[in-house]
Amino acid sequence: MNENISTNHRIIPLSDYQLSFLKHEIILVSAISYEERGFVSLQRIAEKFQIKKALFIQLNVKEYLTPEVLESWNEEKNKVLSFLKEKKISHRFLNARDDDFKDVFKKIEEEISYEDHVVVDITTLPKNYILKMCQEMEDYNVIYVYTRGERYSELSEEEKSVGISRIVPIDGFEGKIAINKETILVLILGFEANRSLPFLEEFPQSRILALIGAPGIGIRNKTHEDEMFLKQARESNKILLNNSFVRSEEVNSTNPFIFSRQLKDIVNSYTTEKDGNIVIVPIGTKAQALGTYLYWKSNPKAQVLYPVPNRRPKIAIKMVETLVYILGEVQ
Repeated sequence: MNENISTNHRIIPLSDYQLSFLKHEIILVSAISYEERGFVSLQRIAEKFQIKKALFIQLNVKEYLTPEVLESWNEEKNKVLSFLKEKKISHRFLNARDDDFKDVFKKIEEEISYEDHVVVDITTLPKNYILKMCQEMEDYNVIYVYTRGERYSELSEEEKSVGISRIVPIDGFEGKIAINKETILVLILGFEANRSLPFLEEFPQSRILALIGAPGIGIRNKTHEDEMFLKQARESNKILLNNSFVRSEEVNSTNPFIFSRQLKDIVNSYTTEKDGNIVIVPIGTKAQALGTYLYWKSNPKAQVLYPVPNRRPKIAIKMVETLVYILGEVQ
């Protein structure tokens, strides 16, 4: 799975990781989640690395989780706490909001130094936090870990009707928007159509590029798994995709380096920063959020928006491999 875009860009299954971080104690940065794969990811990381300290972001979940999902969140937090105590891992919980970073990254930076070896587990981080984490950790010695879901549940009719509270530019990713230029809106889609439909009203005059993903796009011929992911994405977003002004493209969903290159090629086939505004909305996978950051680094005039949902359903069912993403030079 190694990608040759850069010698510093690598993907390694966690089980196969044999590089420098194994020689050092690490600081783990993650988030408490209602998804079981968050705890599984923690267990796998602890089996591989010696954790000196763990920092867990706690979002304002009481404001947007249903009682049932909130109960799952509390259960998962208790499992994490028990595990940390059992392994005698020093830890700190950092309170934060899902729509406002406030000073959470200042708190993280108080706990780490440039000499530390930092592992960021993006499995349970919202995508706006993933982008901001990449930006804030750019100069640190950091690798990213992601535990993939095996498959993804279809939303109930009630969950499909859940709206978003607002659409916000991600702090630090406001880009540069010119009022006299045409805007290209790039929606990186997942299975939550309720988070993409509001953009039809917000950007009625814009050309919309809808990106739907599967693990094998750009790597291999499509497999049955790829076709199933694409079918579910198209079905979930059919109201959006049925509009004549929406152009859909297939992209990779698990390799951020391939996805970043695909995103660049697709956007450049429609416009450039010189000729038009580029607005990107990451609603797809966590790996695609990493890829969005890599694209943005070379295209900082692009604006990245984030639709803040009123409710968050459980999406991932079970889990498969845990991957290590190396985005730059590490020691």
